[in-house]
Amino acid sequence: MNEKLIRKSDLLPEYVLEADESVQAKYFRFQCYRLAKYEESGDWYAYVFTHQPVARELALLNLMDRIPSEDFFRLVGEVWNDVSRIGCCSDFLGMVCRDAKEKRQPIGDAMMNVREKELHRCLPEGSLAYRAHNDFNQIRCSWTLDPDWAQRYADCFGYKRISTCQLSREGIYALFDRRHNSEVIVDVATIKIVDTVTLD
Repeated sequence: MNEKLIRKSDLLPEYVLEADESVQAKYFRFQCYRLAKYEESGDWYAYVFTHQPVARELALLNLMDRIPSEDFFRLVGEVWNDVSRIGCCSDFLGMVCRDAKEKRQPIGDAMMNVREKELHRCLPEGSLAYRAHNDFNQIRCSWTLDPDWAQRYADCFGYKRISTCQLSREGIYALFDRRHNSEVIVDVATIKIVDTVTLD
């Protein structure tokens, strides 16, 4: 963790760093202080969004067993739709969805807005979804129902392949369209690859 990110925090001006602490110890104590501060108010939305975007999934992990699952997954949906690049926390989202499924907790409804819930309910069985990727990241939880968006991601991030998969309705945790990209969050264990195209 970059020490400058800690020292420059003006959100918690009363937090004092000890000169003899390691950077890791400083960061750990800083996070404990920040968590305790927001626990008093219960404003978990503010707690999560005071973090840098790349650290918000770590902030959410701190809340997994502290707040009701519906509140937790509502925050997950907000964080996921706020990040500038989807891939930065896709492993995190897949992990928390799998964990919730094992615990039989509600997942998708809390993460989606009203329009997305309606779109999700209308999905047919056996929907086709698309993903731009390289060799190492084909099987992930984030796909799109729109092949044009898969091509856009490939062009934008330099991916060399686009795969098509078939999904069961049960295997689709949520549908997000706040970025107008028809993104589906899926249970990776249910993915059935039907085609992979190598791009020029």
